[in-house]
Amino acid sequence: ELRCRVLYGAKAIALLAANLVLSPLELLGSCLRFTATQFFRKDVVWIHPKEDNLSLSVENHHAKHPNSIKVATFNIGAMPSFAGVHNNCGEMNAERQKAIADLINKMDDDVICIQEAFEGFGPIAEQVKEKFPYILYDVGRNSQTRLGSGLAILSRYPIKTFSYQKHPCAGGIDALARKGVLAATINLPGKRPFLLFNTHLNAGAPRSKEFPDAAHDYRRDQLIGMKNTIREY
Repeated sequence: ELRCRVLYGAKAIALLAANLVLSPLELLGSCLRFTATQFFRKDVVWIHPKEDNLSLSVENHHAKHPNSIKVATFNIGAMPSFAGVHNNCGEMNAERQKAIADLINKMDDDVICIQEAFEGFGPIAEQVKEKFPYILYDVGRNSQTRLGSGLAILSRYPIKTFSYQKHPCAGGIDALARKGVLAATINLPGKRPFLLFNTHLNAGAPRSKEFPDAAHDYRRDQLIGMKNTIREY
């Protein structure tokens, strides 16, 4: 639909605008890091043990709370190199990766929905997989920019199936990524399925004839699309 069409020319303009304030050396470094970290990664990473054996701590927790599951959401701000410099996220270096992993390992949630895991999430996953052995990330890559959805799911319970649905529209620099809805079926003890939907809506965006209220309009249409995705389940 015309309302949800994002022209590649607009993507190029958004990328150019995002880098106008960078010095030539910073721009070159950002592009090289982007190429190295994005273009040679898998389209999806699904970490899980060979057998679905829950740890004793998880079984004890479930025995005390058989009818509940604790879910958290966490925007880690792991932005692409060319975008991170504009929002004070900084480089996703080993120090930041360890700090995020340490924080996740202290959380007592059963499932964590992650947003903005665009860059450098692999080392974080390795540091938390002992506590959260079921992990999904690098889902929904854009074939042009190779940026994914930035979504990830960490779970103490088995992730049995998952699917991804791209948002029907996107604006501003968000159009360079491929944001959408990551759905997962998680098996609780007793083989009870738990459906989980993780998403990240559009941030800032310029006004246009099709979207006069800018990002608000994009987010509205994205929520409508998410509602339709959930209904399909």
